[in-house]
Amino acid sequence: MKTLKKISPYIICSIIVIVIFLTTLKLNNSYPFGPYDIAKFDAIHQYKPMLYNFLMKIKENILLPYSFNNALGNATIFNYLYYLASPINLLLLPFNNPNIIYLLCILIKIVISSITATFYGMKKTSNKLISIIIGISYTYSGWFLAYYFHIMWLDAFMIFPLFQYSLEKLINENKSMLYIFTLAYIMISNFYIAFIICLYTFFYYMYNIILKKEKYLYKIKNFQLIMFSTIITMLLCAFHIYATYDSFLKVGILINSNLISKYNASILDTISSFLSGNAKVNLSPNQATIPNISLNMIFLISFIYYFFNKKIKFKNRILNFIVLILTIFIFHSPTANFIINCFHVPVGFNYRYSFLFSFFIIYLFIQNYNSFDKKINKITYLINLVICAIIIILKTNNIISNNQLIINLTFLIAYTIYFLFYSNTKIYKILFLFIIICETIINACININSTELINKENNFLTEHNTFRIDDGYIEHIQNHNKNLYTNENTINSFTSVQYTKTLNFLYLLGCPTDSKAMIYKCNNTKVFNTILNIKNDNYNYYLEKIYSVNKNIKNPIPEQDNLYEYQNILLEQMTNIEKIFNSQYFEQKENSYMKKININKNGIYYIQPINDYNYVKVNNEILTTKSDIPQIYKNNKYVIKKDNYQIIKYLNENDTIDIYFEKGQTPPEVYIYTLDEEKYKQAYEYLSKNQIEYSYYTDSHIEGTINVDENQIIFTSIPYDTSWEIKVDGKVIEPLLLLDSLIGIECSPGKHKISMQYKNKNLIIPTVISLLTLSVLIGYMIHKKRKNA
Repeated sequence: MKTLKKISPYIICSIIVIVIFLTTLKLNNSYPFGPYDIAKFDAIHQYKPMLYNFLMKIKENILLPYSFNNALGNATIFNYLYYLASPINLLLLPFNNPNIIYLLCILIKIVISSITATFYGMKKTSNKLISIIIGISYTYSGWFLAYYFHIMWLDAFMIFPLFQYSLEKLINENKSMLYIFTLAYIMISNFYIAFIICLYTFFYYMYNIILKKEKYLYKIKNFQLIMFSTIITMLLCAFHIYATYDSFLKVGILINSNLISKYNASILDTISSFLSGNAKVNLSPNQATIPNISLNMIFLISFIYYFFNKKIKFKNRILNFIVLILTIFIFHSPTANFIINCFHVPVGFNYRYSFLFSFFIIYLFIQNYNSFDKKINKITYLINLVICAIIIILKTNNIISNNQLIINLTFLIAYTIYFLFYSNTKIYKILFLFIIICETIINACININSTELINKENNFLTEHNTFRIDDGYIEHIQNHNKNLYTNENTINSFTSVQYTKTLNFLYLLGCPTDSKAMIYKCNNTKVFNTILNIKNDNYNYYLEKIYSVNKNIKNPIPEQDNLYEYQNILLEQMTNIEKIFNSQYFEQKENSYMKKININKNGIYYIQPINDYNYVKVNNEILTTKSDIPQIYKNNKYVIKKDNYQIIKYLNENDTIDIYFEKGQTPPEVYIYTLDEEKYKQAYEYLSKNQIEYSYYTDSHIEGTINVDENQIIFTSIPYDTSWEIKVDGKVIEPLLLLDSLIGIECSPGKHKISMQYKNKNLIIPTVISLLTLSVLIGYMIHKKRKNA
């Protein structure tokens, strides 16, 4: 009974946060209570299907070190380290449904977040009610409501209250074990959130140097202990750290800070992030992404009250006010954001560290709680009036919506009335908790909104926010990106950790990519699919991953900004067949801002990449405009798909295409292309003649035989990676770097036995270091326990 009473706050808080989340899903008509998916943005394309495939492969015992399921292929270990290293994932092995797996993953991490936050509250206040409120409010703070679908980030969020407690124990009592293991968990779960936490550790130590009165010698020794403990943690995570570093070297992810300035928020935007209903993610470069901070209204009141609370030392108030100013500066500094986010351009997700500031508000709330009188201070009512004025100013400047105005004013009034009649009795405590729960549910429903389809700026239905959880949903996903729930080979990708050089090559071929390797769709030509081992039911010409091509493939291709001309040159180098794509020129019409072409026969037509056009018409009907984002438009027999170029399919003889440009602008030369089917067939016959005949095939180990004619070289559609051990007739050889991206093999004419095996080299030493460190730590804890017994 005593034990149950002791753990009751954790049980109560866990039940409440689960009920809040399920209630939110029910009210939003989301799975499992409705047809809509709670996964958004990257979760649709990456986290959810990757987690599902990862667990299925473990159960089927086919988890290999390399996978061809992402773009042209990549190392499994980096995807594991980047997305799937959370130990929580292994708890989901008994389940087989991707929707259940994803939902349970979030629910488990919600519960753990509430427990760790409640634990911190209990350690600091010994008050069950306040601790439960802290648990609820931290779990549903603005950061979580904006980023709950990023399951790989939730581990650091859920463990942070325990880490904060361990950091305080380390600084105040020189106890380091909990610090080592909580920091190790964060490092394992996500490397760049761990980087943020390590920065935070340093700043928190500096914060304590100013705050505490200990002698400087003690502070220096304290710092040495922190550094020593952090180094021990890094040794414990040596495998993870080295494998991540090694993967970065192979992948070649670019570090570029040019984009982040586009996402800067105004001061009013930042202030609005303290209010309910305003935790959000903006992926558009034309919109400001705000830090997501909001807790419940009581925490905002407490936060402001802290700086007027005379029971708090003046030095502490000044120091924390400086922390506030510095935090606001960081929020509005593109350079600071870039550095804190591990020298990473977090497009659309700028403030991945904002949960730290939410916790800082909780930290001050606890200090306020300990100094409250039995009666509410009159200054609290003045603060409520100030908050009311701020809310009205934000609405006047269109920073918040009418609904947000009503919600925040309603709860501000509710807390004011509660303060007026405040009494330290059980009924008032229950009422206080009830208000907190109601505000949390409403705040969660607004922000965890899987049915919100309208983008206010562009006024279009996005393809990212809402998907139905039924056969139609799975069919849509499989069509959108075939390898999400299957093992079919496809060029589409659901990972952000692809080989940069390969992405550059794919971009030249017409597959939209960026430096982070987000490949959501490709407008593939037949040539593209054939040479890169892409299966497509509509195309009969399919090549294996390995085949012989002309040696001219080793020659560099002149710089091109036209994907069809690039493919012409590429095919010519591979086969000696010229001009596989024929071009036709768009004529300049009377209007200086318009170009026109007439179709002379039925077939598939491709327009070269063009920029700065206003709109495209087919038979005088507008089908795409400059303001459109990538999405599919269907109208009768026409299908236009706009990314960084357009494809127009199935046009008939005498159809007319018009391209309109800005008036006064000189339109560029524009060509339309058709594939020469006869030359395409000849090219295929040349390339298919000497394909590999597999004797053994997995994603990480390929063996087979292949013929090589005179003046030929072996071409593979496999990204260049030094971890591939390649043998020709039993002898290890160094591969060629073809097209600055792919593996090539040079050998003499004749029949050869080829072996390619992917090996994660150089991981033995870091693995041994991790295991030895873990053994020493366990031995030390056992020794210490026996010594104290």
